[in-house]
Amino acid sequence: MAYFDDLLRRIRVIPREDFAAQLEDAFERGRLSPEERRDTIRLDLLLCGQRLPHRADAYLAVEISWNIEPDDVERAARGATLLSRLNPIVIPAVASRGVTPEAMEKANTLGVKVVLDGQPFG
Repeated sequence: MAYFDDLLRRIRVIPREDFAAQLEDAFERGRLSPEERRDTIRLDLLLCGQRLPHRADAYLAVEISWNIEPDDVERAARGATLLSRLNPIVIPAVASRGVTPEAMEKANTLGVKVVLDGQPFG
């Protein structure tokens, strides 16, 4: 998880089954629609850690791709937006070896963090 160390500290992976259970509970309480639950569970990775400088608990909603495209950025942003109904701080991020100019522009517009080859970019 060192790839995301500039974004969060004391990072832990949220296991898929725990993540799915959180979403199912939110769905049952009416906090997510069936479509929103389905969209959110498709996130590639969910991490939890502490956001600097105040070490507030935060989540990182990550889409991972070989080459980041605009739709990857949009999925990360949507997932983070939906998860923010359940957790106060959710940061959208995409991770890859490359990024298209259009995806980088969209990431800047939507506030999605970009990590390329393990380094924060942009």
